[in-house]
Amino acid sequence: MTNHIILGIGTDLIRLSRFTKIIQKNGLSSNYISKFSKRILNEKFELIKFDNFKQKNDINMCSKILTSSWSSKEALFKTLDLKDQKLFNFNQWYKINDINGKPIINNLDYIQSYPNEQFLLTLSDDGDYLTSIVLRIKKV
Repeated sequence: MTNHIILGIGTDLIRLSRFTKIIQKNGLSSNYISKFSKRILNEKFELIKFDNFKQKNDINMCSKILTSSWSSKEALFKTLDLKDQKLFNFNQWYKINDINGKPIINNLDYIQSYPNEQFLLTLSDDGDYLTSIVLRIKKV
């Protein structure tokens, strides 16, 4: 049996309409949204999905992708030590779902540096609100 200790807990609450308004104000295919999404989304795991919905001009799905990624990473950031927070870049982390639909948040470089650590993520939404909770644990 593996024992774990909790290193940190982080949470974030955000309105979906926050990103919808940013997209509507600037236009989904604008340079601003392109740069904005590249700062938030991981190129390999998240940006591809965003760009697929962007090509379909699906503002709602693009907003959901940005919102869930942002909220997950904000919650994760709050679990990190100050040293790791200073090195944090949104687009180095990625939020995906496993084959069973369970959300996962990860950063391959971080996991290589801290192989005994793991981040557990849960998201919940109700109407215009989305909340994320991240638990940072370490195997001992």
